[in-house]
Amino acid sequence: MIIINFNYGKYLEEAIRSVLDQTYPDIEVIVVDNGSTDESSELLSFFGDAIKTVHLSTNLGQAIARNIGVKHSQGKFLCFLDADDYWEESKVAEQIRIVSTENQLVYCGVREFGLVESKFLKPKYAGDCSNFFLNPVMEAVVLGGESTALMTRHLYSQVGGFRKEMNRASGWDFFRRCSLLTNFAYTEEALTNYRRHHQSASTYFLEGMIDRQRAYKTTISENVGLSRLRKLILLSNFFRTCLKAILYHFLSQLSRKGNGTNRNDINLRTFLNQSVKIWTP
Repeated sequence: MIIINFNYGKYLEEAIRSVLDQTYPDIEVIVVDNGSTDESSELLSFFGDAIKTVHLSTNLGQAIARNIGVKHSQGKFLCFLDADDYWEESKVAEQIRIVSTENQLVYCGVREFGLVESKFLKPKYAGDCSNFFLNPVMEAVVLGGESTALMTRHLYSQVGGFRKEMNRASGWDFFRRCSLLTNFAYTEEALTNYRRHHQSASTYFLEGMIDRQRAYKTTISENVGLSRLRKLILLSNFFRTCLKAILYHFLSQLSRKGNGTNRNDINLRTFLNQSVKIWTP
């Protein structure tokens, strides 16, 4: 299994130990340190031969880091874990029990915690999930994203890994392409603990909206079975959804006294310029 880390040293030990403590035996643990500048390197050295560490000199993005991690792995099955999340000890064993030739991807329920009140989220999508990715809201079909899924290496190889150009939407795009090749299955148990915090990727709203546009445009263009009219309707609904989300985001920022947009996020002008480039032929 592969842990991706960038400057999450304060969470990293909990993530690693949650993997080493799995009830399923013989788990290969690979940590891809994506150019961290915090205490991550020292912490990783503490685990010694219990893990395999791949140090990248600069942050190459989550998609590339995950693909690099897979190249250094040898297992028949693949799991991914973000360094700010952690697993329950039965996570891998429960998913291995369910995975099959027909269901080459298995995910699980999620417990969200941190900035939000602790709550449990149950999966709801199983079987042939390919049409669910046409939802203009771009709802997470695989609940909790990469940290919840287990898949066969064969499926990963067929899909061709994560697309780097999708950046923060690379996981959504990856699972969409998986859905074209296999059925999905899940266990309802919340076996992944998903941490919400100020430095998490989900706080980069406008940057994430750019990536969502790239991913959804690709979804529509690669779905050859859609009529032109159906594509126009889906895209119209998608743009309305984006506009509502953007308005809600900025109204929320105004209501938070002295608490503006994440300083590392792109500004509105950059967002508009990049959006135009995405949709301009």
